[in-house]
Amino acid sequence: MKIAKLILHFNTPELTANLSKMVPGSIVVNNGSEDIFPGEIKFKDNLGFVKNWNRAIKSLINSYDAFWLMNSDIEISESSVQRILTIMESGMYTMITPSYNCWMHQCRNSGTGTVREVDCMEFTAPIIHRDVFEKIGFFDERFNLGSGVDFDFCLRAKQAGIKLYCDDGSNFLHLIHKSIINAGDLKEYSYRANIEMNRGMTQKHGASWRKIISNKLNINKKTQISMKKIVVYTTIFGGYDRLLPVPKQTHQADFICITDRPQELVNTDQDSEQWKIIQVNQPRKDLHPRMRAKWYKIFPWENEEIRAYDVIIFIDGSIQISAEFVAFCLESLKSDIAVFSHPERKCIYDEVKASENMIKYQDEQIHEQAEYYRKFHPSGSGLYAAGVIIRKPTERIKALMMSWWHEIIKFSWQDQLSLPVVCRVHRITPDIIPGNLYDNKYFKLIHHANKEDQKLLKNNSSPGHSDTNTTADGPATARASLMNSIIEFFNYKSYLEIGLRDGSTFDKINCQTKESIDPAITNGHIPTYQLASDKFFERETEQFPKYEMIFIDGDHKHAQVIKDLQNSLSIISDNGCIIMHDTNPPNERFTHPDRCDTAYMALIDAIFAVDGIEIYTIPMESDEANGITVIFKGKKNIKLKGKPEDYYPFPEFDLNRVIITNPVSVEEFSEILRKKTVKQSKKIRK
Repeated sequence: MKIAKLILHFNTPELTANLSKMVPGSIVVNNGSEDIFPGEIKFKDNLGFVKNWNRAIKSLINSYDAFWLMNSDIEISESSVQRILTIMESGMYTMITPSYNCWMHQCRNSGTGTVREVDCMEFTAPIIHRDVFEKIGFFDERFNLGSGVDFDFCLRAKQAGIKLYCDDGSNFLHLIHKSIINAGDLKEYSYRANIEMNRGMTQKHGASWRKIISNKLNINKKTQISMKKIVVYTTIFGGYDRLLPVPKQTHQADFICITDRPQELVNTDQDSEQWKIIQVNQPRKDLHPRMRAKWYKIFPWENEEIRAYDVIIFIDGSIQISAEFVAFCLESLKSDIAVFSHPERKCIYDEVKASENMIKYQDEQIHEQAEYYRKFHPSGSGLYAAGVIIRKPTERIKALMMSWWHEIIKFSWQDQLSLPVVCRVHRITPDIIPGNLYDNKYFKLIHHANKEDQKLLKNNSSPGHSDTNTTADGPATARASLMNSIIEFFNYKSYLEIGLRDGSTFDKINCQTKESIDPAITNGHIPTYQLASDKFFERETEQFPKYEMIFIDGDHKHAQVIKDLQNSLSIISDNGCIIMHDTNPPNERFTHPDRCDTAYMALIDAIFAVDGIEIYTIPMESDEANGITVIFKGKKNIKLKGKPEDYYPFPEFDLNRVIITNPVSVEEFSEILRKKTVKQSKKIRK
């Protein structure tokens, strides 16, 4: 079969030249441009989209069997070119298009890998046999700007018994209106084209033409989602996270972790789904680990094993899923990509305002990025949270991901700023996953940490410790268990708790002298000192005993916590320690008053304001990873640059969490305690 591979050209020399290289043997139809292409068909003037195609086809109608009508603003691989030509050689199809990132669902890749019948196709790069033109005529030139010509032609073809097809095995990328933009103003062009379409379709098919094309061409028909193979994957680079266990799923899926440090990851137990750990060396090792992880977050199909799956589900390394997670994801996916809406902001420009004081963005072009986007991306256009991404690896999604990566490289690694923009440019509206990323029943966010987190303090974490296992008794028991270990290590005799409430921690503390402060009586628990902590500390310092352990768990607001910490430092014994609760909120929702509030900011202040303190944080999964921070008097072990307020915004705290909190596992903390007891013993002997 002799096929004319035609590229329609008007003032797009670079696009046309690139496409000519991608499609060997193509013929450029040059409509009045001064550009010169080898073997081109040259016309003196530009008559418009439809008239240009008609005169090109008519000039070649007796020389070719079929016509591949390509806009200049597409990109296609060599394998797709060869496949579609081979399909046409079979003689089975008279109208077909490769799949691509089309606004029309039928022309998008549906993952079948083969040819499927459709009711309509958009004329971006269709292949039409000569028999079709001889049977129903050429394109109707009343739709000369292009809008509506495909509807009319497909209606006429179907009425004549001609079948239309789309091939999922061949794909191309439409660069979206590049040829129109080069020809003039897009907004004005679209306005005139829509008027032309409405007038023409009304004349030919009546005032109810929209209903006709909706019924007969099924233009809103969704592609079917293939559920053959499903994978859930995460990316952990630079030791930034640990691998979380996965319960057995109600819907079958494979689990893959892509990492650069497999030796630091511990796989799950026998009662869990097993992670397959894949070590990779790409991309470039000079990139920040977050960017290397982000590469595979955006391009999972760069890994050969993941490339084979029909549905690919990304989860951030901080996410611990439930048994229904995979089934929930599949129910949420209606097209070929689904994400959460941002739980707190609705617009990228609001996100820029929230990010402008964060250190991690001070050297990045977020304001320039926002100003550039304002030229074409309206405010209030939505904001996505990309901690979970459900995708089908279609060509249009791959094209979307490529654009997303380009924006991240070009502007800012804060990927949620650019995702809504590239989705809008590609005319892709992601499905919105129901619920809230921070608060839902299908998964929870756990803190990021460099070291493997331990769920509880085990019974053997300290010599002679005999506290019972804390699994059943919850967060308070876990906290008390750890504090009892410290008390036993150092043989502490005095304990003070700021914020007694219902005594859930206080009652479990094993110490010779226990005292508490709280302005209220809760559920019958009477504090030792029934007053606010500020009133308690109004006495002269000399009047206080030197407490050996002080637990700060009262008002969790920044201003009050720092007061309590400063006052506690003045009365703690030299070998004593201060325990702070809720210093490690795992996500932004936990900084609300009903959770951790802003206690973590007091820890930041202490790092800047107080010399001679050692800080260690044990992230406790049984306590929703809120963590407790242990502060000893000693050599300062944490240093931060800049000012405290630089680190107050939660995203900035989250980025610097490891430096600020100095997370250690229970085993590591036990070793720290042992070393301290050895030092104290040496001092006593001296």
